[in-house]
Amino acid sequence: MAATTFPRWAGDGQGAFVWGLARALTRQGLTVAVVAIHTPGAAEHETIEGIEVVRPRYWWREADELLRKDGGGLPITLRRYPMARIQLAPFFAGHMRAIAAIGRDADVVHAHWTISGGAAVWSRAFHRRPVVVTVQGSDIFQVPKLPFGAAYTRHVLGRCQRVTTLTAALRDAALKIGVDDGSLCVIPNGVDINEFVPAPQADREKVMLFVGFLIQRKGVAFLLDAAAQ
Repeated sequence: MAATTFPRWAGDGQGAFVWGLARALTRQGLTVAVVAIHTPGAAEHETIEGIEVVRPRYWWREADELLRKDGGGLPITLRRYPMARIQLAPFFAGHMRAIAAIGRDADVVHAHWTISGGAAVWSRAFHRRPVVVTVQGSDIFQVPKLPFGAAYTRHVLGRCQRVTTLTAALRDAALKIGVDDGSLCVIPNGVDINEFVPAPQADREKVMLFVGFLIQRKGVAFLLDAAAQ
């Protein structure tokens, strides 16, 4: 697996759904390795619950690595810290090298988001494994709006053996930029029903829970307006 958002250390909530998938696959008897993005203070190479995690360094001074600063996703970080953009190229090169090296021993390379997807596709000459990319949202809604973003996204997803989307809306967005319908399938994030068990119904006020980054495109304002009505 490869991802640009993944827990930085044990107990970190960033990219928890990617970590949850890795754990679930391990429990099914698969051997899982993850190539993730490094952040200051995180281990470059460690094994957590039997899962090998590799986070290649991408800048001369570890303290100056910005791409995961404050724990946000890449689109948020790049807007908040414009200088982080100069670190994208060395990060991408290291990401490709790690995927190429670890992918040789895999049966399939599963990349989350199109940045990791591009690294997996462009390093396939070395690992020679099928590539599956899961698009999560910003990579299909936001990236295509950038200069050359649509061409990059179309190029990467068009060279994968399978593209999975979390929702039908993401699938429709992928179709609009020219991704082949035959390679697309909708697979929502899973839920561990042994861990998340509904509590007994209680006589109390209704509670609304929002989970996610508190950013405009998540539509929390619409949720609050609807709740008030």
